[in-house]
Amino acid sequence: MQKAWVGGVAEDTAGLTVTGINGSSIETSTANGGDETDTTNVAVLTALVGETVTLSEVLSGVAEYTASFSCDGVNAPVYTPGDTSATLLIDGADADITCTYTNTVNAVAVTLQKAWVDDVADDTAALTAAGTLGTEQATSTASGGSETDTTNTAVLNTLVGETITLSEVLGDTTTDYTVSFSCDGVNTPTYLEGATSATLVIDATDTAITCTYTNTRDLPVINLAKVVDGTATLEDGSGDYPAGTYTVLYTITASNTGGYGEYDVVDTFSPGDGITLNTAVAAYQAGSEDDQSGVTGDYPDFVTTEGLAADLDESWVVTANFTVDPAS
Repeated sequence: MQKAWVGGVAEDTAGLTVTGINGSSIETSTANGGDETDTTNVAVLTALVGETVTLSEVLSGVAEYTASFSCDGVNAPVYTPGDTSATLLIDGADADITCTYTNTVNAVAVTLQKAWVDDVADDTAALTAAGTLGTEQATSTASGGSETDTTNTAVLNTLVGETITLSEVLGDTTTDYTVSFSCDGVNTPTYLEGATSATLVIDATDTAITCTYTNTRDLPVINLAKVVDGTATLEDGSGDYPAGTYTVLYTITASNTGGYGEYDVVDTFSPGDGITLNTAVAAYQAGSEDDQSGVTGDYPDFVTTEGLAADLDESWVVTANFTVDPAS
């Protein structure tokens, strides 16, 4: 009696026993990993014509298997599919007989994929699926928009009954995302909302399973508020009319109640008759955000693509100088 492994997990074993009138023959077959028929570690018994022998196996290891059994003798063995014991009646026309227990591993393919919602192009997520049979990894890169990446996936072969771990690590990015996770298998994954790691128990009735990390971008909500600091200051000038050169200070404060985002500060004056703008300059003033990252420029485009993280604020102090000439 010999052993055939289909998808056998390395180091799993099968104890083979053949018992008849002349005694018992016992042997152990050890899986090497993968598909094989072990013709070396076989149980050999000399049987008598007309007797009924018993052939059995005892499995040991980490995997679950579906068993089948066959013999190439004249008589068909008495065997129920899935059992680990069978009997065979030796016929007078039999010569040598080979019987085989075939064990096919109960494996389930788990695909870990990435879904992006309102993503920022070139943001990345490293996906990892780990279990008894190894670890599989993939990296998904956002294209800018919303998509499910079914190409860059981590596909792991798993064993029935095992618990696997599925995780993601976002690359270096300023984007804020809300994370969720789901699987379409029989069992619900163990997952805490917002976490980047989860576990899943593989059920005996599972076939192929797809699990998805969904990252939804937290869109920025940036508000700009302008406050004039005091009143205009007359630098020089005289006469019955308020003619002269004046300086006005005002503050533009940006606050972000959403996810990371970028903004521009563009402020155009609309002076009335007799008023001429001379200069206007904006200076950065740190708030809870103290990293000035935008590109500063001349009036009226004081700053462009200034980054502001979630729940932070910062300001720009504008000094404007203008001339008042009511007679003009």
